[in-house]
Amino acid sequence: MNFMTYLLGVFLICVVYVGAYALLNVYSRDRVMNDIITAIDERDANALEDRVQFDALASTVKERLQGKVNDLSIVDHYAQPEFIEPLFSMKERYFPEYEAKDFVRDFAFDGPFRFSVMMGYPKKQGSGEITTLNESISQVLVFFRLEGWTWKIYKADMPDFLVPKNKFTPEQVIARYGAAPVAE
Repeated sequence: MNFMTYLLGVFLICVVYVGAYALLNVYSRDRVMNDIITAIDERDANALEDRVQFDALASTVKERLQGKVNDLSIVDHYAQPEFIEPLFSMKERYFPEYEAKDFVRDFAFDGPFRFSVMMGYPKKQGSGEITTLNESISQVLVFFRLEGWTWKIYKADMPDFLVPKNKFTPEQVIARYGAAPVAE
């Protein structure tokens, strides 16, 4: 009977531990995604900068693009905090009617201290100009890992055509691609 009590105790501790871990992971993942969505909607570049490991992100993207892109330094050029602001401008220009949460497709756990988020064209399509083909080939998979007490982006898998061919300054990107049309 003593051995059975011991086994039951160990089993209960394992169940509580696994349950607490799962609950904490889901809660913290949802919280970090809400923080990121809020930061995008409020154009808070500093909040997003705190959630990205730019060196690790550049390294993983370059690793995937090895042999596909002639000049891998372009990844280092764009994987910088100053290029967050042009992304806000591009979203406002091309998708002004959508909130950041509309771009989130799916979540998946990727190990005990990692998760991924599939992002793509907005789920609810307004004018119908986004085809199913565009929707499927334009998805980006963003990977998070626990760093200290917070989740940070360390990796992204994206279609090759989303990698820029030329190096522009953040101001040039905004002027060329991201300047939102002026409402009259």
